[in-house]
Amino acid sequence: MGPPDRQPEFPILYTFDVPGYRLVARAPAVWECNWLQVKENSMDPAHLAFLHTLPGSQGFTEDLGALGEWDWMETPAGMVYIDTRRQSDRVWVRVADFIPPNIHQFPPNADPMAKRTIINRPMATTWAVPLDDTHTMQIGYYRAPEGQEMRRGAGFGQDASRPYEERQRVPGDYDAQVSIHGGLARHRLEHLASTDRGVTMLRNMIRRGIRATQNGEDIRHGIERNGGIIATFAHDRVVAGISPAPTPEEDSRLLREVARNVVTEMVRTAHQKPG
Repeated sequence: MGPPDRQPEFPILYTFDVPGYRLVARAPAVWECNWLQVKENSMDPAHLAFLHTLPGSQGFTEDLGALGEWDWMETPAGMVYIDTRRQSDRVWVRVADFIPPNIHQFPPNADPMAKRTIINRPMATTWAVPLDDTHTMQIGYYRAPEGQEMRRGAGFGQDASRPYEERQRVPGDYDAQVSIHGGLARHRLEHLASTDRGVTMLRNMIRRGIRATQNGEDIRHGIERNGGIIATFAHDRVVAGISPAPTPEEDSRLLREVARNVVTEMVRTAHQKPG
């Protein structure tokens, strides 16, 4: 992902060593599509409600079917999406990382909001490694609570292992992304909307890195820490005691404010290793 003589050290993320969890390598899988559209998915929280809550999907709570309040922020490690929902006076905040150029982390999906009472660290860390313009290898880790078994497979919807007819009825990320003709999205044919703001931010972040490399400049971003441990921000938490605002519009603004404050506080305390 750049000049060989400028290759950075392998990034050591805080989330590689989380108390109470162990890392389990996911089985590598080759996707017949461009690496960038794989990463764009990581900053698109809208797809959770429309793709992953279809009847038959595995590993996703029904709560994700309710459209959240979506927001995006740049962080010292890259950027995050923030996916926020309300349940009475509890606000559920889900945060996923994009770490340039090709890493993402996402929070757990399976437990319903009613069971979420503490901060949950990311469920997975994933690299999209480009093999050529239309083939990408997905590699990475899942996190399993100590004492809990977790299979090494790629996870639901993350490869072509299910029968074709089943994948047509209940598609996953793999099916949605490789279905693009030729495996390469044509950006000039797109009609991006406000829900695509995270995709736009991600593309601009990648463009800045490409232009810097073309100009012979150093690429400065969050994973260059000379071998030190890198703070990241993907997690899941419930904030209690937040009463609804008088109107839906005001409550939407309140939810986004609560969620941004969550991320801002994480960034402020990034030097402290998360538990």
